[in-house]
Amino acid sequence: MKRIWLVLILLSSIAISTSACRDDSDGLLPGYYAHPDLLAKMQTDFDEEATQAQSKKSFSELSIVFVPYDPFIGFWLFIEPNTIELAIPVYSNFWKAAARQYLLSNAIAPLSQSGIFFSERLINQWAIRFQKTKACTGFRHGEFQNLVIWAMTPSFPCPFFDGFCGALYQPPNEIFLGHSSFDKHEFIHFLLWVNTGDDDSNHQSPFFVTCV
Repeated sequence: MKRIWLVLILLSSIAISTSACRDDSDGLLPGYYAHPDLLAKMQTDFDEEATQAQSKKSFSELSIVFVPYDPFIGFWLFIEPNTIELAIPVYSNFWKAAARQYLLSNAIAPLSQSGIFFSERLINQWAIRFQKTKACTGFRHGEFQNLVIWAMTPSFPCPFFDGFCGALYQPPNEIFLGHSSFDKHEFIHFLLWVNTGDDDSNHQSPFFVTCV
């Protein structure tokens, strides 16, 4: 399996665990990850574009940085010589266009460090949206820095019901995002789990209407 690079941001607030709430620090090591399924799909799309471009450039040479969607830039931006900024959702046609531009580029300047990264801008955006969601619910417990966030393909199989998801929360602390804009919905599941012991998979809570 290819090595997955991650960038962590540490927030100053610290969760205080009590017997009245669940410990949201359990589970996987908190951080931000590109899911292996997403990386495999990106690799396949890249290889197809490389074949068409008759290029010997490698997917592993790229520096891929996940960023917030910017309406003035779009879903992707190629920065010579080997950096691609990519917004979530990673639609196949957007990713292919970015890969194609990289493959056709002749730039040979010193390369940026290769790997998968999450920009500070994206992490800060999630953190701010989490705090706003938490304030809306009125819950005391549950901290953003204890979450595991996976970047997913835009549509992925759901383990709990038939069909596909654009986002998913899995207790105790994992959030799977095919669409970054679904973050608040999954934050509510997480906050409900930490504060009540029930993530409300049936969506009975009014917070799913009032706080997203």
